[in-house]
Amino acid sequence: MDGELETKREFTNEYFGNLESLRGIAAIVVAFVHIAWVFPLYHAPFVRNGYLMVDFFFVLSGFVIYHSYRNYFEGARSLKSFMWLRFWRLYPLHFFFLVTFLGIEGLEWLREWWIQDVGDAGAFQAQNNLSSFITNVFLVHSLGFHDRLTYNAPSWSISTEFYAYLLFGVLMCLFSSPMARRIAAIVTMATGFCVLFYVGKRHIDVTVDYGFFRCVAGFFAGVLTYDVYRYVRDKRDWNLHSDLIGIIQAAALVAVAVFLGIKSKGYSDFAIIPFVSIIVLLTALVPNSPSGKVLALRPLRWAGKVSYSIYMIHPAVFWMFYQTLKFVFKAQPGVDSRFNPDLLYPSTTLGTVFFVIALASVFILSELTYRWIENPFRVWSKKRLLSN
Repeated sequence: MDGELETKREFTNEYFGNLESLRGIAAIVVAFVHIAWVFPLYHAPFVRNGYLMVDFFFVLSGFVIYHSYRNYFEGARSLKSFMWLRFWRLYPLHFFFLVTFLGIEGLEWLREWWIQDVGDAGAFQAQNNLSSFITNVFLVHSLGFHDRLTYNAPSWSISTEFYAYLLFGVLMCLFSSPMARRIAAIVTMATGFCVLFYVGKRHIDVTVDYGFFRCVAGFFAGVLTYDVYRYVRDKRDWNLHSDLIGIIQAAALVAVAVFLGIKSKGYSDFAIIPFVSIIVLLTALVPNSPSGKVLALRPLRWAGKVSYSIYMIHPAVFWMFYQTLKFVFKAQPGVDSRFNPDLLYPSTTLGTVFFVIALASVFILSELTYRWIENPFRVWSKKRLLSN
């Protein structure tokens, strides 16, 4: 999910702001997927296929992490420093919302005690129990220990990405030449794809079981995309074709939107990684294209800045609004349970109003968690590393 450019031996000050904007858009689409009541866009194929935006995060992380750290690794000490920075970039927000969802389970327990009805599975008895809390604490909850998502559901990708970082760092330490690193990235990416095909899911929507291999496939596709970016950028007079590249970039963005709008879950899922890799490459190459100027708009840049918070905070916010709809406004589950058996069907007006207010709440709280949790720990970890 994260791919911020932060290192004490930065090779370049190049900043890919438009890619940050794309990350913000992707985080918002993922949030749409997890709204558990009907609103005007709920059944839109683009929204229902929004789970594929997680693969955008993986590809983008590989791209910008390799950009930042390709000249950083010199041995075990540099690997330790790299993982220190990655840990403090990801973990504080993960732990904060882990505790938040522990509190939510406590509220569920109080409600069950009050009405003397635990339903199908009581609080702390299903997926959110002591065992899954411990695995969440150690960030291993999506490495095959459970058969379902636990506590803060989106954090499954944080678990896999943290260990993808570790694998990346080990490979960077083992191989110093660009060609050896390229071959290692190809082999690792191919291994991720092969495992996903081998397990026979027929789609890429895997999380706590084979999500690590999904992450690895996307992350190292991003690493290789950065290699292609460097190759093209360093070619003499490549920018003479920047207008053409800008047109292709806009067409690629439209193509992905159409792809997400017409596809159904299946083997076509796997096309998202090469699709996203192409978009990342083209967006990085022509930041001043017409579509690049749109991505440079301040609201989109802001969304990119707080995208990690948006990604991590929205389930807790949506839970609160869901409970309000269910118990205060008495919204009932509908007969269409294709996507969510607990899907609520409020009136169109009420569903729309709750959608707008819930999304606005996510944005406001994301700014706060960025200011008070994300950024302070990011800055502290860098200062602490530089002081040692």
